[in-house]
Amino acid sequence: MTKASIEILDPGLITSVQDAGRWGYQRFGVPICGVRDQLARRFANTLVGNLPNTALLEANLLGPSFRVSGAPVLVALAGSSQATLQVDNLKIPSLQSVMVQPNETVTVTPWGDSACVSIAFSGGIDVPKVLGSASTYMPGGFGGFHGRKLAEGDILPLKPSDSTQERYFPFAPPYGEGPLPLVLGPQDDHFAAEALQVLTNNSYEVTAECDRMGTRFDGPALLHRDDFNIVSDAMAAGSVQVPGNGSPIIMGPDRGTVGGYTKIGTLATVAMSRFGRLKPRDKIHFAVVSPHQALDDLRNKEVAVRRLLTRSEPCTTR
Repeated sequence: MTKASIEILDPGLITSVQDAGRWGYQRFGVPICGVRDQLARRFANTLVGNLPNTALLEANLLGPSFRVSGAPVLVALAGSSQATLQVDNLKIPSLQSVMVQPNETVTVTPWGDSACVSIAFSGGIDVPKVLGSASTYMPGGFGGFHGRKLAEGDILPLKPSDSTQERYFPFAPPYGEGPLPLVLGPQDDHFAAEALQVLTNNSYEVTAECDRMGTRFDGPALLHRDDFNIVSDAMAAGSVQVPGNGSPIIMGPDRGTVGGYTKIGTLATVAMSRFGRLKPRDKIHFAVVSPHQALDDLRNKEVAVRRLLTRSEPCTTR
């Protein structure tokens, strides 16, 4: 069997190989990495017949174009209702897979409703795993394709696959809506008495300082009781860190595993895919939830997502 591959013709802005992340090594200073939008990863991989954690591409703000070689490949995109896969002169919408033939060119068309999209290929991208994951950690220079974002001329081999059926989802992933749920701590007691009310009663806007490391927000300042510095301690993806200027920063998948600024709270895991989609000028609100509520919401969401992932339908694109 001839092995399929893709050649990058235009890498887009920041496109990298990712999967669900590199778990179990944060105590050694290695962040989880992985896609910013985990729902998009799962839906895209399902459409091409892959297991959910199969390595794929994540494109940020501007997508790539590539050429398929060697053998036909199913390709699917998820994470934006506006982006499409343009296969020569044919446009395939998000949440629908298409069989791409050798020598055909695919372009991810521009979108504006999300910071990132996931692009999956039947079989998955065949790169060596580092510490159990194919995810790229660009600041550390390891994982993915040579530890870096993709560049023009890169050739990525794909693993063999028997999947040939094009499929689509007749519904969007359940990202949720409303305020982003926040669990308080571990340093919420370091803030002025009115800080929590300020945080939950106002909107915050995503600034241009927004990437896989973290996202800075503009809005009313969150005042500290005294010093904003602490002895560095653990910092999770989703931690809401507040430096001396009072502007919150939410940590992303590539953030450092420790930090020395106070953290007023941490986003509930159920909202992390929504957070990962945020782009400059988006506005959000926060709402405080208890740890028990956050866990209940996550369990209920997971049950719903697993049910939805079984409901893709066959289709024919051409």
